[in-house]
Amino acid sequence: MFFGKKKEQAVYEPKEMLLQESTPFFLTEAYRSLKANISLSIPKKKDGKAVSFFITSAFPNEGKSVVSANLSLMFALSNVKVLLIDADMRKGTSHKYFSLPYKPGLSELLSGSATLDEVIHSTSVHENLFVISSGTRTPNPYELLGSDSMASVYEELSTRFDYIIFDTSPLGMMADCLALVPYVDGCAIVSSYMGSTYKDLKNVVGKLQFSHCKVLGVILNGYEERKKGYGRYGYGKYGYNYRYGDEEPSEN
Repeated sequence: MFFGKKKEQAVYEPKEMLLQESTPFFLTEAYRSLKANISLSIPKKKDGKAVSFFITSAFPNEGKSVVSANLSLMFALSNVKVLLIDADMRKGTSHKYFSLPYKPGLSELLSGSATLDEVIHSTSVHENLFVISSGTRTPNPYELLGSDSMASVYEELSTRFDYIIFDTSPLGMMADCLALVPYVDGCAIVSSYMGSTYKDLKNVVGKLQFSHCKVLGVILNGYEERKKGYGRYGYGKYGYNYRYGDEEPSEN
């Protein structure tokens, strides 16, 4: 996060954007309110299996990954076991927020080259928060997410965790996240302030509704409001592209 944006936008390392003691109160409360709203929208299941949802956006750079990371942390603070899965196997970044390796990750798990226990990473930010990184980039993420391997993996994970949160690719560009619809209880859309338009969001919502996915709502990210004594607040943005053949992501 950054303070006092003027002509140039400050850029921070992903791990610096996680909620912490120095985070402004209003921002922490915003995540707490978001967590409460989602909890009310998706009640816990009687069979004890995990509540799950995915987070997407219309386009890259709207902040879905930082929202996914911080929302996962907020749930973990409630003394429940949380798993964040980076399901963006084209350009995943969730591992950077927790200083974790990007592989082995989900792509290795679903392709059979890694086991479940090998890809579940504990985090240093909270004992109840675990992460599965995206893994090696793959050109066919939709097929992997819609495979029998994904079905069996999710069935196992749903008995190990209380909440499973998927960080997915932007639905305005890729349909990958729709392969997760059979497993999740809903989804939330992140929209950046002055970014995606009403038409863009309507297009994303239409795709989700056509796939019979429960839309939990739209999360406005990066909104700035000047108030006396507070200044302006927002999130930095990070590059994102879907060109095949790029070098593998860095570890941090």
